[in-house]
Amino acid sequence: MEYQARRHSMDMGTHRVPFGHQGFPFRMKYVMEKVPGSATVAENIAYGNLSAQAVVSGWINSPEHRKNMEGNYKYTGIGVTRNMQNQLYFTQMFAK
Repeated sequence: MEYQARRHSMDMGTHRVPFGHQGFPFRMKYVMEKVPGSATVAENIAYGNLSAQAVVSGWINSPEHRKNMEGNYKYTGIGVTRNMQNQLYFTQMFAK
């Protein structure tokens, strides 16, 4: 799961894909195949010159992101990358 999260962050950071959830069905399928017994997958994303603490605070203050973070998930994976403009891209995936 960490691999998919990191890969998505890298793809967004290099503008291979736009910032967003593009490709999520592929990442979801991959996680469901690799994480035993997983049937549900979700993800949170963020970018900018933010600290990890600021990103998590932003997710907590967002009802949709918070729902993922407080969901009944058993596993999580996080991927972060920095692009050439020194912006950070974050992806957090969840599975249950």
